[in-house]
Amino acid sequence: MGFWKNSSGMQIPPYRSTPGLFILLIIFLFGFSLLVVQHILFLRLKDRLELQSRNEHNRIVIDEMIINDLRQLEANFFRLPTTTDPESQAIYAESIFSTIARVRQSLDVIEKGGTIEYHIPLNLPEQDEMVTIVHYQPTSGERYILEIIDLRPRLVDIEKKTETLVKLTSARDRIKGENSNSQFVAAIKELKTFLKNSSPSFVRMNENANQLFYNSRERLAGFERIAAEKQQQFRMLEAIVASCTIVVVLLLVVFVYRRQAYIVELQQSKEALSAAFRRFSSILDGLDNVIYVADLHTYEILFINRYTLKKYGNIVGRKCFQVFRADGRDEICPCCLNRPLQLERHNGCFTWEREDHGTFYEIHGQLINWDDDRKAIHILVIDITDRKIAQLERQEVEARLHRAQKMEAIGMMAGGVAHDLNNILAGIVTYPDMLLLDQPKDSPMHKPLNIIKQAGKRAAAIVDDLLTVARGIAQKKEAVDLNTIVEQYLQSPEFAQLSARFPAVFFSAETADNLGIFSGSSVHIAKVLMNLVTNAAEAIEGQGAVRISTANASLQPQATTPKVVLRVSDNGPGIKKEDLERIFEPFYSKKVMGRSGTGLGLAVVWNVVQEHGGSVEVASNSSGTTFEIQFPASDEKAFTLLDSKPEELRVGNGEKILVIDDDEQQREIAASMLTRLGYEPQTVASGEEAVSVIAQQSVDLLLLDMIMPPGMGGRETYEQIRAIRPSQKAILVSGFSASEEVQQAITLGAASFLRKPYTVQELASAIREALIRRE
Repeated sequence: MGFWKNSSGMQIPPYRSTPGLFILLIIFLFGFSLLVVQHILFLRLKDRLELQSRNEHNRIVIDEMIINDLRQLEANFFRLPTTTDPESQAIYAESIFSTIARVRQSLDVIEKGGTIEYHIPLNLPEQDEMVTIVHYQPTSGERYILEIIDLRPRLVDIEKKTETLVKLTSARDRIKGENSNSQFVAAIKELKTFLKNSSPSFVRMNENANQLFYNSRERLAGFERIAAEKQQQFRMLEAIVASCTIVVVLLLVVFVYRRQAYIVELQQSKEALSAAFRRFSSILDGLDNVIYVADLHTYEILFINRYTLKKYGNIVGRKCFQVFRADGRDEICPCCLNRPLQLERHNGCFTWEREDHGTFYEIHGQLINWDDDRKAIHILVIDITDRKIAQLERQEVEARLHRAQKMEAIGMMAGGVAHDLNNILAGIVTYPDMLLLDQPKDSPMHKPLNIIKQAGKRAAAIVDDLLTVARGIAQKKEAVDLNTIVEQYLQSPEFAQLSARFPAVFFSAETADNLGIFSGSSVHIAKVLMNLVTNAAEAIEGQGAVRISTANASLQPQATTPKVVLRVSDNGPGIKKEDLERIFEPFYSKKVMGRSGTGLGLAVVWNVVQEHGGSVEVASNSSGTTFEIQFPASDEKAFTLLDSKPEELRVGNGEKILVIDDDEQQREIAASMLTRLGYEPQTVASGEEAVSVIAQQSVDLLLLDMIMPPGMGGRETYEQIRAIRPSQKAILVSGFSASEEVQQAITLGAASFLRKPYTVQELASAIREALIRRE
């Protein structure tokens, strides 16, 4: 007999038929045994169902006996008062009690099981009745307990009523013997009433007994139906098992004779699979990615493609962690320790990312069966550095956009609050100023009025910070020298107060020579310096040092404009990493509430620097924090917005000034100030009213509010007024900072811009300069 050979040269013996016949015999015996067992089980089930049916049949017999006894009980109960013979009455009463005892015995048998003698009357001349013994064994799951419980109390009730009935009947007979007609009639009436009231008890007992009988009949019918269904099911199952056994035997016969052909076909399939594997290997070798197969449990590398061979050498047989572990340690990677669990959770596949010295890889793994049903992992490594960098950049842009949107939303809120506060502060700042003008120099009211005025100015300074956060700065721009600002701050009362608050902190300054200048607002740059120094001092716990320095930034190759640098450093504990991204948000502060500031300090710093076209960089670690601000150096001066404070009060000569403001209090304040300064004021509450007034008469100057909802704003109002009177002069007023609307109105011809709350001196100076300004 010849042998077959596979592709590896291994000899395969031909198939022999003896094992197939043996298997055929085993299956046949198994099918026959299954039929026998099934038939035995069917017989047992049939016996059990017949026993249950017999029990239920006996239950029906007992129920019929109870019903007959209850009928006899009812008949004897109502017959008892119909006789006047005491012996007959005693017989009826004894029959009632004995019948109740038989019913109770029957109920006990139904509930607990047992044997009972059943007397069936035959009405034959030679024999009156036949005795039948009923055996009853209750099954589990009985549902008749409720009817039994309901029937027993009624039997007790009938016993009591029987005793009462005997007493009532005896009393009736005794009264009748005494020839008392009225009492006899009353006794008869009482007896009838008692019998009438007793009738419902028999009705309810009969209902319960009938319910017992009905349930027994239904259950018997159910058992008979189940028995018929089970018998049919078992017969069908026997037929199915027999058919399946025959089919299996036929299939095995076919399998035995086709076994040899199958082996030949299997050999051909192996050869085709080998060819497919060679093609697959050639495809893998053409990919410029690391591809390898490793044992799931031993981590031994079983296969690599040509690219992996070229990059790492011949690593087949080595442990994967010995080759690919990033830290070079000869230990199993943590990800490999949980690999079986990950594969089970993700249906045999997994994907993860890995970074190695700035290069990002995406690794795909899949569970496969290797030779000899060996569990292995197929790994594909893809370089995704470019995609990862683009993703990180996109996330950074999205984070910046989110922060910008949040800052814009907070700014809008802060601007609205600042606008309303400026309107409220107008009276606090203005009226003390006007009252001081009317007071003699030695008046005791000078001090309280000055306190009120200074408090209003401090509140206005906080509102100014809010406006800086909301709309940007609104001050004149000039040539700014950082060295001068640093020197002035170190000599200011604010710095003196800060030094007194933190005596353990050493402050130092180092200014650069030939420092460049830039165009900006000195007031706001000074506020930036003050906020940074204050934050640095408050960040130090105990002793420490705060250093202020200025410098000219060295020009980078890609830089087009020189920079002027301001640095503020401290040696405090540093800022936590999770807080660095939020330190410039308004009201985001880690300070104790009420201890220092309003939470707007760094927000003001950020907005002022942005308005000046600069940048802010923060470096912080456990050794301290450094804020570095860079401003673009320039020798040009920007457009100057009015913010002067003249020393002398300039008064008018009765010029007509139209005050346009939607806030009644603002109109009253402005009118009072103008009257005090010698002008003739007139007030209107909207831009529409102002246009109507100007169309009918001329005025020397407009004091125009920029925001007057819901009607026209200041710019639109001024446009329509200029269309009527092209040479009309105006001063713009707003609780907000100077906006694009203000700039457009100034371009149209407005003289200047005043921000609420303004003082008498500021208003007087602005009016005088506007009136003398030539077109």
